[in-house]
Amino acid sequence: MSVEEQYYVLFPIIFIVIFKYFRKYLFHFLLLGLITSLLLADLGSKNYPSSTFYFLHTRIWELICGSLLAYLEIKLGRRGQKSSWGKAVGLFFEKFFEFNFNDLDRSETSFDLKKRFDSTFNLFDVNNINDFSYKIKNLKKRAALEDNLSKLNVDINKNLEKIIGGINLLRLSNNPVKI
Repeated sequence: MSVEEQYYVLFPIIFIVIFKYFRKYLFHFLLLGLITSLLLADLGSKNYPSSTFYFLHTRIWELICGSLLAYLEIKLGRRGQKSSWGKAVGLFFEKFFEFNFNDLDRSETSFDLKKRFDSTFNLFDVNNINDFSYKIKNLKKRAALEDNLSKLNVDINKNLEKIIGGINLLRLSNNPVKI
């Protein structure tokens, strides 16, 4: 089962228990889960990069981030309003997806990456990478997610070292297509 599938099976059960018995500590549980998973991911990526990539306990922090953002938006009364909280989440998703698709012949995975893309296209009800990118761009537009770095006041040239320095190269090495 993929990490996301594991999360969507286990998280509702854990959430119901926390919500029923420890409701006032919900934020604390989410934050603790995020920090614990992030620390395990960081430690594991240095020693066991492949295992770290495939196990829920080292990847759940990514999904908990979204849960925390949703929690905060609800608690702060900003649900449904245009907000900058999640702007960076999908910033270049479709571009990274396109990169992997366009370089399928350089894939170093033990699974058939083309079949994974075909399944994704099927799930999104699109025929090809261009249709997929168009659909993602429309979703981002409807969600008011900006991906224009100038509009976000991000100067790549000025911040290049900081950006590159923040990349976990071991984590990036798990990408199906070597960068």
